[in-house]
Amino acid sequence: MKPFIYGLFLIALISAGCASGHRTATAEYSPKMPVEAVQIYAVAPANAKILGVVDASSGRQSYAMNKLKKEAAALGGNGVVITQSSTDFWEGHQYSATAIFVAP
Repeated sequence: MKPFIYGLFLIALISAGCASGHRTATAEYSPKMPVEAVQIYAVAPANAKILGVVDASSGRQSYAMNKLKKEAAALGGNGVVITQSSTDFWEGHQYSATAIFVAP
């Protein structure tokens, strides 16, 4: 029984540190942005240009948020607007968002 419990603990520990993501561009190519420039918005600003859809999931919320930012930056975005979020024991934190570019 102990090896089974240790195995479950090891799987949970490994999956908590991983983040996966996906991006789909819906606009023309834009140059990549630095991840540090990406902000999270509750509502898109009026002058925002929609670049695509990004998804991320991880056992840790901070890892999932950072993955969202990386995916948006890869599309040339400097912002993300969260459109869906969920959390459960097995899948962790899951987010879908719209990648946007907001002119300075």
